[in-house]
Amino acid sequence: MNQVYLGLVMAMTGQTQQGKTELAAGLKVLGDWLANFAGRGTTGSYWDPGRSLQKSIANIQKSLQVGEINWDRVNDSIRSLAVDFEQEARDVRSEINSDRTGR
Repeated sequence: MNQVYLGLVMAMTGQTQQGKTELAAGLKVLGDWLANFAGRGTTGSYWDPGRSLQKSIANIQKSLQVGEINWDRVNDSIRSLAVDFEQEARDVRSEINSDRTGR
C-alpha cells in the first residue's frame, strides 16, 4: 500500500502523471499479490474469498485509464480499499486463530 499512497499523494499535490504511474504500479503489485496468494496454502485460503478486494483494485485501475481522472473519487476508492484490506487482515487473523484453537 505504500506505493499506492505515494502515488495518491503525488497526484493530489499536482504531480498527476508521476502519481498515476506510482498508483498504477502499486495497485498492480497489490492485485498480483492477492491473485497469487489468495486461495493458496493454509493461510492463503482465507484471503479475499469473494474477490472483493481484487474487484476494488480493478475498478481503481480502470478509473486511472480515463482521459480526465476524478482524483477525489480515486482518493475515496483508495481509502475504502485500505479500510477493507485492513479489515480483511483482521478477519484472516481471527479465522486462523479460531481454526487453531478449534473454535
